Amino acid sequence: AMSTPKTLLIVYHSLTGGTRQMVEAARDGAQDGGEVVDIGCGLGGGALYWATEHQAHVTAVTNVPSHVALVRGFAEAAGVSARVRPILCDALSVPGRAAFDAVVAVESACYLPRAEWFRHARTLLKPGGVLAIADCFLCRPELAPGFDRYWRTRIGSLDEYLSAAHAAGLELEVRDDVSSRVVGFWSLTLELM
Repeated sequence: AMSTPKTLLIVYHSLTGGTRQMVEAARDGAQDGGEVVDIGCGLGGGALYWATEHQAHVTAVTNVPSHVALVRGFAEAAGVSARVRPILCDALSVPGRAAFDAVVAVESACYLPRAEWFRHARTLLKPGGVLAIADCFLCRPELAPGFDRYWRTRIGSLDEYLSAAHAAGLELEVRDDVSSRVVGFWSLTLELM
């Protein structure tokens, strides 16, 4: 019987504090040498982590043209250029069907249309694959305007994400709210907003 893809949501509210836990937990979905797609890879830090620490073959997805060469250069400098493939692509257009052991999105899922993205992410996963998300989720609706302005997007609630993931046929395996560990960062951020 085919195993269904799963989703792994790690809830956190900072640029620090949750990413490490997320990648460590998602490692089960992509054993060493597995296929990983890093959605919204930025300058490739996550892709380099997967390639160097877990010998993963990583497709690093960015929608910023100048980032492709930067990610490629950083991968060459780290000695993992054979395992990191940066591509210029919208997250909803990532090629492949049942091609990845893990789909990883670190602070990028908030920029994507939830339902459509979860459906596409599920098609990218091999049977038994893992979708790992580390992002900010709106817990207090009255703070939405400030957060939406700051991130230039619409920050969604955890329930919104879970509902879209469930509708796409994904199952929740792990949920880790690390908010209490980063409360100082967010207290300062809210004061500055």
